Amino acid sequence: MSMMKNKTDKIIGEKTNKISTNQQDLTATSAVMTDDKAYLQDLTAKCNAKSEEWDQRSSMRTDEITALTTALSIIKGKVAFADGSKSWQVSLTSGSQFLQVGTIKSSGCSRPKSH
Repeated sequence: MSMMKNKTDKIIGEKTNKISTNQQDLTATSAVMTDDKAYLQDLTAKCNAKSEEWDQRSSMRTDEITALTTALSIIKGKVAFADGSKSWQVSLTSGSQFLQVGTIKSSGCSRPKSH
């Protein structure tokens, strides 16, 4: 019976030791998980902010490209060649204003002369 008790005590000791080790592992793992959750929450907030900033910048760039394309098409459409001169006309489009900068006779120049 003493041998059986020793064997049982040994098994109980091993199991108690294993439970203690597992509890320490659980505590350490729980601490790491808490830190990881805080990091993930912070990272998610930063990523959402960056995503919103990107969307705003992309929208602004799209608007700029649209405005430039519109301006270019207006300028190309408003150049008159009727009497051999090139003239820039005033046009209002999408809140933008284009001002007539001058009229020149066609002499091989591609731009109006600045004053």
